[in-house]
Amino acid sequence: MLEQFTQSGQLPVGVTVEGVVHRDFEIRPPTVADVMASDVFPTATGKKAAVLKRVLTHLGDLKGPQITDAIMQGMGLIDFETLLEASDALDEKMRSFRNPPQEGGSASGTPHGVE
Repeated sequence: MLEQFTQSGQLPVGVTVEGVVHRDFEIRPPTVADVMASDVFPTATGKKAAVLKRVLTHLGDLKGPQITDAIMQGMGLIDFETLLEASDALDEKMRSFRNPPQEGGSASGTPHGVE
C-alpha cells in the first residue's frame, strides 16, 4: 500500500558526486524500520537526515543504496530543507488519502516519523 505514495522534486542546488550534479529526487513514505534505524543518532536533525537518506528512492542518477551518509552530511541546508518540505507534503498526501480534511479542519501530526 505504501508504495503507491511518493513525492518528487528538485533540489535548489543539488549535490555533486564524481563531478556530476544530482538535483531531481523522489522519496517514499518512511516505515517503522526507517525510524528505528535513525535511533543511533543523538539529535533530531541527525535522525531526520537518517530517515531521509533511507526514503530517497533516487537523487539524480543515484539510487537509494548509493546515497551515503557523506552525501547527506555534505548537502547544503537549503537542499536538506527542500527534502523536509517534500516529506511534509508526502505526509499530508497520505493523511488525506482516505480521510480528506473536513471543511475548516486540518490534518496534524509529527512529520518525518521522528521528534
